[in-house]
Amino acid sequence: MAYLLGEKLAMLHIPKTGGIFLKEVLDMKPFAKQHTVVDCPPDRFMFCVIRDPALWLASFWGHMQRHGATAAGPRFRKLLFEPIEVDCWYRDIPINEFFAAYVDKHAGLISSAFSEYISKVDEVIKNETLRISTIVMLDKYGELTAKRAHDLTQLGRKNEMPRGIRDTATPTEKMRDAVRQAERDFCEKWGYLRATSE
Repeated sequence: MAYLLGEKLAMLHIPKTGGIFLKEVLDMKPFAKQHTVVDCPPDRFMFCVIRDPALWLASFWGHMQRHGATAAGPRFRKLLFEPIEVDCWYRDIPINEFFAAYVDKHAGLISSAFSEYISKVDEVIKNETLRISTIVMLDKYGELTAKRAHDLTQLGRKNEMPRGIRDTATPTEKMRDAVRQAERDFCEKWGYLRATSE
């Protein structure tokens, strides 16, 4: 999906990166109905949110445990979800086995999908600093209001995994590092090879 924010911004949403939280907290309106790479409207600056590939993969695993096949649009499904969802299609696969299957069969896939989105935007925000980075970006483009700042800093998380799944959705550090190594170029560029906050 892609969303309009205020008068000057648009968000190109990469699933499982925090976009639903921003959409709801900032009351964004959709302008593209599928998870697809779209061009920015001519009068706006476009941004996207990225996430540590290891944490993204854990979130994807949790999503598949909850919902099975994802609701992502056709382009993102083809880029990323379809190739890896078969590895966690059965809801009882442990997260570390899923991570090992990803590293073995799909190295570089997350980087490739994220990079296609990044190539279309003016700004990139990291999920790990989502709230403060969004406030800084809104201020930069003249879209920061007191209500938006308050909502970004005070409202709770959206779209959170249920506790039972969340409790099992933490891969070992060794597996997280293996995914970061499988996505090495992306992780180096965006600073994810060192430990990130969770």
